[in-house]
Amino acid sequence: MKEIAKLPHQRKLWWIRSYYRVLPTDERYLNLTSEQIELEFQHYIMDNPDKFKEVYTDPEYEEWERKTSEEDEKLLLDNEDWEEVSLDP
Repeated sequence: MKEIAKLPHQRKLWWIRSYYRVLPTDERYLNLTSEQIELEFQHYIMDNPDKFKEVYTDPEYEEWERKTSEEDEKLLLDNEDWEEVSLDP
């Protein structure tokens, strides 16, 4: 459960419940879309910039992005089957 609670979207859901003082069974809370939750959170960040000086990072995503970039670069550099393309008609 702790790992699930640490997920960014779950943290935002907790923030919504805490900030608006609603229970997880509240109809208003249950009817929120992901976009509405994100918008509310972004408004809060904009209104309270001093509370958000550190940028949130997702280590799993950053690791995935690094590996993907390295793999893409390797494919580009190692591929000898490239065909010359001219932009001139």
